Amino acid sequence: MLSQLPKLATAFTRVPWLEPAQPLPRWLSTVRLWLSLVLAGLLCAGDQNEHLRSPGYRAPIANLLALLAPQQPKVQLGLANLPRLYSQVLAKRQQSDAQNLKQIAQASNLGPGATIALCVGPLYCVDFNGDQPPREPASLIKVPIALILVKRLEETDTSLNTPIYLDPGNYTEDHSYIAVGQSHPLRYLMTEMLAESSNTATNQLIDFLGMDVINRELEAMGFSQTQVLSKLVGNYTYPDNHGGGPNRITSNELNRMMQMIYARKTTGYHAIRAALAKQYDDTMGITALSTVHLLNSQVVRWLGEKTGGTSRVLGTTFAFTLGDQACFLTLTTHNPGGERQIRQAIARVLKSL
Repeated sequence: MLSQLPKLATAFTRVPWLEPAQPLPRWLSTVRLWLSLVLAGLLCAGDQNEHLRSPGYRAPIANLLALLAPQQPKVQLGLANLPRLYSQVLAKRQQSDAQNLKQIAQASNLGPGATIALCVGPLYCVDFNGDQPPREPASLIKVPIALILVKRLEETDTSLNTPIYLDPGNYTEDHSYIAVGQSHPLRYLMTEMLAESSNTATNQLIDFLGMDVINRELEAMGFSQTQVLSKLVGNYTYPDNHGGGPNRITSNELNRMMQMIYARKTTGYHAIRAALAKQYDDTMGITALSTVHLLNSQVVRWLGEKTGGTSRVLGTTFAFTLGDQACFLTLTTHNPGGERQIRQAIARVLKSL
């Protein structure tokens, strides 16, 4: 029975009446409170079982604690300390999971400066060096650019089908065959940027949005460690108005961005997901998950990915489902030829779930 508790708890936190438009009747609020406490307690107890212990098992605890937060139990019920106790159990397990990610990075030979960040569901996240930016973000910086593009278009009620001119001055070498000197819809430029990793399309979108706007919006959204300060450069050709500093991102912020992209249901976010699902680079997340179809009797399905690499760094951020739980995993290494090591690390992370 304990092995089925995460599914039960996840289903419980998704019941529509748990977030009603109007205040709940007192009796129903009490039922919700007791059920949340009981489920969280059973999950914490089950987490002491070494055969059940995993990040996938603890994600529902985080969801239940969030549900309990607005309505703490009454002191006279003798339950006031239970949410605090459950939170302490969860914090202790998060430390253990973070240590496990460190061991995975070492066992996979990701090397000094490597990062791994994992989110299971919307609230349970752990990391190893997740707040440390790699030497450079490479094409991973294209994820926040897509995020700000969609945000700005929705705020100004501008269609993704709006065409803009692709200035030849933004050309640089990349994998895409996108044509400069003519107009393209914003949707096409964004898709080429994410799916084909077009540097030229990225540079045009940076001009369209403006670096100052991108960075101001990222800061306002809470992404304080992500900055777009330069356009992207291929093998030799520098674009016009290249910029004046290194781009910057962290694995933790990338995971939060991916959570946002896969949680929101508007047309713009759907377009980002569709582009990530067309990722041409299959050497990391796609390949690592291609041989894993079931994990602890739960179906594993790759959803979308963005990879990035230069002569100084290699990395990937991708989304997948474990059963009905959305998961996000970001890894970077300073070994530019480390695709195999990243695949090994992904496999080990999946096994830990």
